[in-house]
Amino acid sequence: MTFFERFWSKVDTTGDCWEWTAGLGNGYGQFSVNGRPRRAYRVALELAGLAPPPSSHIHHICRNRRCVRPDHLEVLATQAEHSARHRTNCGKHGDADIREILSGRNVGMRYCAACNREKALKVLRAKGTPTREQYLDERFGLDRPGRRSGSDARLDALLSEEAA
Repeated sequence: MTFFERFWSKVDTTGDCWEWTAGLGNGYGQFSVNGRPRRAYRVALELAGLAPPPSSHIHHICRNRRCVRPDHLEVLATQAEHSARHRTNCGKHGDADIREILSGRNVGMRYCAACNREKALKVLRAKGTPTREQYLDERFGLDRPGRRSGSDARLDALLSEEAA
């Protein structure tokens, strides 16, 4: 089996992204070249005739770390240029709550934890699920009329804005 065949036999080309199906390192595909591990996306670029310099940074336009499709990869000159391509805030909450997914299908994707919480609370309210405070008040027989947590008040304000 040739080097070319050995590499592409480990790639699933059925979807939009060509996903690496063999070994991973930190969510990125790993491919052994002369007994040394290399990032699969760099090897894919080399096989496509786009050999990036070793000091360059590769940006996955599709944000899928397993993707080795050359037209989903962009060669950038500096780390600063690479960092600028990545989302650093959600526009609503700043960059304090940006998290990166470290496992599963969406490895490498970033999301705003605060926005995620708001969406989850909105779904719970729609289902009629009590808040943590309401649950504890009910369970321990506490009577605290009018007491609201800050996040509930913010959520109620959000829901009232959407209703209007």
